[in-house]
Amino acid sequence: MSSLPVDYQQRAEALDIRQSFCVSAPAGSGKTELLTQRILRLLADCEKPEEVLAITFTRKAASEMRSRIVKALEEAWRNEGEVAGHQLQTRELALKVLERDANLQWQLLHNPARLRIQTIDGLCGALARQLPVMTQFGTSPKITDDHQPLYERAIHRLLSSQGDESGEVGEAIETLLWHLDNKLDKFFLLLTGLLAKRDQWLGLVGAKLSGGIDVASLNDFLEAWVAEQLEGALQLLAPYGSDIARFGDYAASQLIEQNTTSRLTLLQGMAALPGQDIAAVECWQAVAELLLTSGKWRKSMTKKQGFPAKDKTLDEVTNLRRVETKAAMLALLESLRERDDIRSALAAVSYLPTSSYNQQQWHVLQAISVILWQLNAHLQIVFSEQGEVDYTAISMAALEAMGTEEEPTELALLWDYTTRHILVDEFQDTANAQYALLVKLINGWYEDNENNPARPKTLFLVGDGMQSIYAFREANVGLFLQAREQGVGQIALKPLDLSVNFRSKAGVVEWNNRVFARSFPPSSDRGRGAVCYSLAEAFDQTDSDSAGRLLGCVDQEDRLLEAQQVVHLCAEARAKSTAGSLHSVAILVRNRSHLKQIIPALQEAGIPWQATDIHGLATQMVVQDVMTLTLAMYDLSDRISWLALLRSPLVGLSLNQFEQLSAIYLNTGCSVLSAYRQYADEHIDVRIRDTAEQLVTAWDNRLRKPLRIWLQALWIALGGAETMADSEQYGQVLRYFDLLEQLASNEVGLDTERLQQHVDKLYAEPLADSAAVQMMTIHKSKGLEFDTVILPGLDRQPRADDKPLFNWQQWTLNSGEQGILVAPLAAEGAAEDSIFNLLQQESKQKLLLEKTRLLYVAATRAVKQLYLVANLKSDEKNGGYKRPASSSLLSSVWDAVVDEVETVELPLSRSVNEQEGYAGIVRLPNDWQPEVVVAPSLLERYRRDPMRGKQQNIPSFDEYVVARHVGTVVHEYLQAICEQGVSLWCEKIIDQRRTAIRLRLKELGVAAVELLKAEQWACLLLNKTLASETGRWLLSSSHRDSQCEAELVTLKQGSQQRLIVDRSFIDEQGRRWIVDYKTASPSAGEEIELFIQQESEAYRQQLATYRNCYKHMENLPTVCALYFPSIDRLVKLTG
Repeated sequence: MSSLPVDYQQRAEALDIRQSFCVSAPAGSGKTELLTQRILRLLADCEKPEEVLAITFTRKAASEMRSRIVKALEEAWRNEGEVAGHQLQTRELALKVLERDANLQWQLLHNPARLRIQTIDGLCGALARQLPVMTQFGTSPKITDDHQPLYERAIHRLLSSQGDESGEVGEAIETLLWHLDNKLDKFFLLLTGLLAKRDQWLGLVGAKLSGGIDVASLNDFLEAWVAEQLEGALQLLAPYGSDIARFGDYAASQLIEQNTTSRLTLLQGMAALPGQDIAAVECWQAVAELLLTSGKWRKSMTKKQGFPAKDKTLDEVTNLRRVETKAAMLALLESLRERDDIRSALAAVSYLPTSSYNQQQWHVLQAISVILWQLNAHLQIVFSEQGEVDYTAISMAALEAMGTEEEPTELALLWDYTTRHILVDEFQDTANAQYALLVKLINGWYEDNENNPARPKTLFLVGDGMQSIYAFREANVGLFLQAREQGVGQIALKPLDLSVNFRSKAGVVEWNNRVFARSFPPSSDRGRGAVCYSLAEAFDQTDSDSAGRLLGCVDQEDRLLEAQQVVHLCAEARAKSTAGSLHSVAILVRNRSHLKQIIPALQEAGIPWQATDIHGLATQMVVQDVMTLTLAMYDLSDRISWLALLRSPLVGLSLNQFEQLSAIYLNTGCSVLSAYRQYADEHIDVRIRDTAEQLVTAWDNRLRKPLRIWLQALWIALGGAETMADSEQYGQVLRYFDLLEQLASNEVGLDTERLQQHVDKLYAEPLADSAAVQMMTIHKSKGLEFDTVILPGLDRQPRADDKPLFNWQQWTLNSGEQGILVAPLAAEGAAEDSIFNLLQQESKQKLLLEKTRLLYVAATRAVKQLYLVANLKSDEKNGGYKRPASSSLLSSVWDAVVDEVETVELPLSRSVNEQEGYAGIVRLPNDWQPEVVVAPSLLERYRRDPMRGKQQNIPSFDEYVVARHVGTVVHEYLQAICEQGVSLWCEKIIDQRRTAIRLRLKELGVAAVELLKAEQWACLLLNKTLASETGRWLLSSSHRDSQCEAELVTLKQGSQQRLIVDRSFIDEQGRRWIVDYKTASPSAGEEIELFIQQESEAYRQQLATYRNCYKHMENLPTVCALYFPSIDRLVKLTG
């Protein structure tokens, strides 16, 4: 394997700081390292480090880039160790920066903040804050992610401002509400959706619609645009025009004879291809219908398309004509089958509008324009009142702060003076507003470079169009394609293409090349966001076997088999880990819901998993219970929440009790709390009386304490903490209370709808376990890599997006003329017009193209092995499998992988819940009482001396009682290991038993807050025993007369005494071993030998009693010993 990548010349050229570049860097190509080297080269040539600005799109990317640069400088300063390859180049570049640093006294290592590496949002914020008066913020506002309440407040302001007035705004609101059938909720939903995108329509749509453009102007551009599309189709089909016209006329004649209403009848009398004006669109759509079905070339022609078969009732000449015409038509289709450009053009024709704008459309568009302009003004007032803004406001303010190209502000001039080089990472994710800002940042650079060619200002863009997957954030991959072709602003960019993949093995790279080269569009189209595929080459060629597999779960009604297959793959992959090398495994999904069956399956198999923003807390019962408590206590009239609370584990009424309570509630008409209070007064159940008293007392004391403290105290008093299965659940509840504290305010109260929205966005914290299977969405995985990647649910379809209030798109004609196509949402209950459908189809096509790129991103996370898993349906008619839905990820690559499907045939075993039945709601016992805290001094005289003497040996994480329960569980498992055979147990088996261990500890009485620590301590002791030669020798069942937990009975002062011996056996020398397990460990700072001495003295008499019992039964030499798993010591006791 060569030490240099095949694209090393392009990488070397990218470090030419006299040129500006747009680099295409596919997955795994080392773009971050290239950016780092470019920055180091620039720093070595600058007067000040602030002259170089690197822009990223995430804080994580900015942090990684900064860390790499600082690390390179630190390692160069120490100049330790030998480096080679790209690391040697980085070292040499860093040494030159340090030399420059020393000459100019930058002190970068002491002040790395001088490195200007910012996120795009951070940059916009910095620009906006420098001109607070101009940006209309006054003091610096707080940027919030929770913008929905601000949008809704602005809409309320808009509606309230009208009163009874009937001016232009009032009439516009009336028009829009009438259009939406007076559905106010839809009115709010559509307008809030548009406010988040106002940076697009304020300058593009709003200004044009309210700036004097009338319906005639819109129609002129629409007709010109349609003519251009038809002209393209006409040029492509011109060589086949006469044949198409002949077959179209024939088909139309046959259909008219059949008295059908097919659109193909429009082709009757056709002598040539249709014209290019909007009136000819329907004829063109008939041509498309003649040649295509569902956007694909027809494979057959039947009576329905005007090509009937032979008919015995007709003469021979007519039948012969039918046969020959059909054969000629099929021959034409066969000749067109490889012309994907013609097929695409005809498919696009199918969605062209058949008519121009009408007055009703224009009337609604004008109303929308008036409302949006006014709504934006009200939103600015809300921002000012609340002192909060969204990211869109910051982005727009940054643009305003820079002025215009003709009239730049002082800030823009200052920026131009201090910044000489800009680097942008992940440029394919740039949105239009961000691109506009970049153009303003480099305004004037062209003239500067003309005047100073020796030290030009440079722009360096890095991205990968194949990884553009953020359309929902308004990312426009067409801007990346445009930059490569035309540059940015007046700065020309030289395109560079990297091709070497340093991440994945050859097998993965070759599979991706083979599959995605067939799945990406054949050519790029920046208008539609189409990106063609670029072949990659693996740097590591040691593994050339195909590493991509498609596993199909055929004809399954549910996802259980798929989940089992994923578990099997995870277990298989994790088994590849060694002591010195971790084999990382990741499950990547399109949507969080696709893990619904997989997470329980992993838990049941004992496979640890770590989820990033996956495990929603809103679906957890413990969070739902505390949410119910909040809603009930916040509103006495919330009957549903109160009834749910009384049935929850916090109160725990049975169905019979619930029915009795309901009778009181219905008969008296009082609140549920009052009814429960009456029911408790008449009831002898202690638990019911106590919970009623707690609820009534808490209600009477409302508003006397902060909401969080008040509710959390009530939750604890009701026994909420005791219903927790483990500390993980307890942590989930605490996160809920943290959120409650954040949202609650004594001044304005609690907005319960907003609370629910925030709870829906809460996710469980990922476990800190590097060996755990990683689970995340594909979007979250971008930039990461894993040895094995599993992609389940590839046949699933996403939820359809809601239609916007109006749709728009800007187009540029071949003549250079620019204009917009815009259409409003149809009136409630009416069909959408053809212009709106066209724009929707354009959006759909962009999403379908991005869908292929999304699967590419997922596949390129794999280093060694890639698995695609999907539920497939058998095609009984044609054999094989039915094609997945067009919106599924699998459909993007189906043609390339359909012949590689491997059928999954794992035996389907029932889940734990199916085997054991639903456990039901966890309820506290009727006699449960809150723990009463008693001063330790009151119990001192009741404590025994042995208890006092052992305190220092109890594990530091808990009281003696928890240590005792841990010891019980460890004893039970050591017995099982010995009896089943120590060879059958290992650390992996213990990990699989974690859930059972936790439940056993809970059963013994370990509090929820201590469960996780207790579980970890028990597993640690068991794993240490299994890892120890001494431990495995003790537990070996091969010893003669092997006994575990042996029961002995002796007489003491005339009464029987029952003794339990942890472990006993006879060794090869004929000695009886009597061993007692001790799970205690030395306290912090305690010497081990002193600890052992104290433990030995404490248990010497106990072991002597055991020895005497065995002496009465047999005449063998004995060895008494204590075994400490925590320190792996077997201590023999003498005397």
